[in-house]
Amino acid sequence: MFFIIMLPSAGRSCIFNHAQKHREKFSDLTLHEYLETMQFAQRLVSFYKEKGFRAHIFNKSGHRAGQTVPHWHEHLIFTSTKTQEFLGKLAIFKSMLIGSSPLSAQQLSGKIFKIREELQDITQESGMLS
Repeated sequence: MFFIIMLPSAGRSCIFNHAQKHREKFSDLTLHEYLETMQFAQRLVSFYKEKGFRAHIFNKSGHRAGQTVPHWHEHLIFTSTKTQEFLGKLAIFKSMLIGSSPLSAQQLSGKIFKIREELQDITQESGMLS
């Protein structure tokens, strides 16, 4: 199970918060896995809402959505302006029409490092467990 989160400072970067086992479809999730992921999302939404961001959560899966690895996931995107919202929707539409290309190991590693730093700050500031 993946939870894809686009944090404000990370631009289009994502983090993957996954369960112990790979889940291809929503119906494969256990109740515990789903609730744990949604509780984490709720904490992030509360944290960013206090800072003036809007949160958008949606599910787009499969090849037509630009997905290259079959796994269940939700998207959680934070925006602070209408322009960010519009550009984010355009990026998703592009992925659905054209597809997406995987990041190199080096690109992915750099993005993960930046996001871990931000999440560590968030979890400490808001009292969330990392």
